[in-house]
Amino acid sequence: MYHFVRAAFVLVFLSIAIFDIFYFDEDLWYIYFAVYLMLRYSFFNAVFNLTAGKPIDYIGNTSFIDRFIKSIAKKRTFFTVSKFASFLFASYLYFEFFA
Repeated sequence: MYHFVRAAFVLVFLSIAIFDIFYFDEDLWYIYFAVYLMLRYSFFNAVFNLTAGKPIDYIGNTSFIDRFIKSIAKKRTFFTVSKFASFLFASYLYFEFFA
């Protein structure tokens, strides 16, 4: 199931450029990339945890990313707020540059 969720996220978030194919400005490729990264940060763990049957705010112990997140996010509130802020900023960038 992990590979399906991962592939779905790549497909969905990179399709932002496909929806804007007629208006795609190649000089703004870094904005598309930034929006993709921020949206992936905002949603990937929550969706993956829900499909794996874990709590929505679960942070694992095995990967480097999980250990890094645990070291900076001592409180889950910070983690949740940073994901929400990332979503808001990605939305702002998208609507500012592409909508």
